[in-house]
This record gives sequence, structure tokens and C-alpha cells, in this order.
Amino acid sequence: AGRRPWGRGRRAAAGRGGMEKLFSDAAFLKALEAQRAKIKGRTMTMEEVANHKSLQDMYIVIRGVVYDVTQYAEVHPGGRLVLLRNSGQDGTAKFDGEKHSKEAVMQLP
Repeated sequence: AGRRPWGRGRRAAAGRGGMEKLFSDAAFLKALEAQRAKIKGRTMTMEEVANHKSLQDMYIVIRGVVYDVTQYAEVHPGGRLVLLRNSGQDGTAKFDGEKHSKEAVMQLP
């Protein structure tokens, strides 16, 4: 497994559901890319991500970007166990399957 850049990722071909419209919006993509530019250049393998799957240390990959969601767990509307179940892996399909709002997507660090 090769290294994946944190700030650049490929979109999942399946599982985008209601997210398709949001991710075809040019203004939204520009704002999201600006957020990703802040962490551009850092890399982490999926094997490294897999080591971060405890309540005290949760990483999730969404569209090729690694997110440390540990501090967000206590305030996540779906509860911390939802994040825990999806930590240490690529959670793109499950994230998109929940049809998160534009505001929720923009809250991604």
C-alpha cells in the first residue's frame, strides 16, 4: 500500500448518493480545496491509519484525506461509537451514505 497525500484524494466512485450535487458545486469545491491546502504535503499510509482506532485516538479517511476525529467524538450528532466503528479505515462510503449536510462537510478539518 502506497502513501496517500492528506490534502489530495480520489473520490469514491460508489456510495456518494446525495453528495453528488454538493461535490459538483464549484464554490463548494473551491472552499474545500482551500481547507485541504492547509495540510497539503503530509502523507500517511492506510496501515498507519489502521493504528488509530480507539476512543482516545481515531483517524478516518474520507475521499483520500485523513482526519483525526478524536476530539470531535464527544459532539458528533451520531455519537462517538459511530466514529469509532469507522475509525482506522476509509469511511467515504459510509460518510456519503449518511447524506451529511453541506455544513457538516465544511466542518471537516
